[in-house]
Parts: sequence; C-alpha cells; structure tokens
Amino acid sequence: MELRNIFIYNLKKYRKEKKLSQMQLAELCNTSTSYIGEIETGRKFPSIEMIEKMASVLNVPAWAFLYASDQENQQQNPVVVLSDKLTAEKKQEILQELFCEMQKVMSKY
Repeated sequence: MELRNIFIYNLKKYRKEKKLSQMQLAELCNTSTSYIGEIETGRKFPSIEMIEKMASVLNVPAWAFLYASDQENQQQNPVVVLSDKLTAEKKQEILQELFCEMQKVMSKY
C-alpha cells in the first residue's frame, strides 16, 4: 500500500475513532468540509501545517498518519517496518522531514 493510501486510511480511522464527521473535523481545523473530503478521497494532499492541525485535533502524533497498522501494509512498506525500531522522538523527527519532502514534491503538481 502506498503512503498516500496509508495516510487516507489512518485519517479516516482516527476521525471515526473520535466520532467526528468530516464537517466537524473541518471546523476544528479551520478549513472546509469539501477540503477534508478531497483529502480523504485522495484528490488533494494536505500541507504540513494542516497535517499538524489534524493531528492535534485528533490527538495523535503526525507520524501516526503514515503508520501501516496491519501486517499486510507493514510488509509492503519497508519504511514503516524500519520505523518500528526507532524511538518515538526519532520517528517524529524523520517523519516530519518526510512530510516536508512530500510537500515539496506535491507542490510541483
């Protein structure tokens, strides 16, 4: 499973665990419901700032959005498998850098 799909899966999972609708999440993140919908359908990718807002609202670390929680996804994503061997602080640091790089790439499209 690619990182974008892992991100989308985890965003939906954490939102539903908090029993929030897309509209409620959008309000808490000061954005539009349609933008959250576009993120959850893969049509748009959020900025680092928006990822941080969503993580704060959902009370999860930002790196958790890229964590493949099931065995199938972990086997297909060596980055996530290797990250399990890191401390939480190191994961946060590395994934923050990854988010920045992803944002640079996404801004070209």
